[in-house]
Amino acid sequence: MVCHTAPGSAEYAGGLAFPLPFGSLYSTNITADKDTGIGNYSDQDFLNAVQRGIRKDGARLYPAMPYTSYTFMTNADVLAIKAYLFSLPAVHRPNQGDTGGYPGAGDLSAQHSRSCLIPAGNDRDAGARVAESGRRSC
Repeated sequence: MVCHTAPGSAEYAGGLAFPLPFGSLYSTNITADKDTGIGNYSDQDFLNAVQRGIRKDGARLYPAMPYTSYTFMTNADVLAIKAYLFSLPAVHRPNQGDTGGYPGAGDLSAQHSRSCLIPAGNDRDAGARVAESGRRSC
């Protein structure tokens, strides 16, 4: 809840600022609101966002997502989070745009980082086993 809840705002409705040297990132609304949240996300859309850092419209969520440890979550675990979020009240709160530009957002180092963090294919259980063993290297 901490990352997606601004002080004094509704839980999971976004708006929390993350000030960085090159601007600020703002957390997004992850309530089930169909206009301003993730209410129109299919299961696959949600999996892509959490595990691969790709929004429903295909845009990358870099640099905020994918959060390193989320890339190794099983599909079942990620979809359990989605089910929980969809069980909560939907909050209509438009997302605030980020400010500034992100160094390296489109360069090869970002692509390399994604390839190291995101397991190949759809076998999330294998990804979790690799993470546990500590054998994945780039």
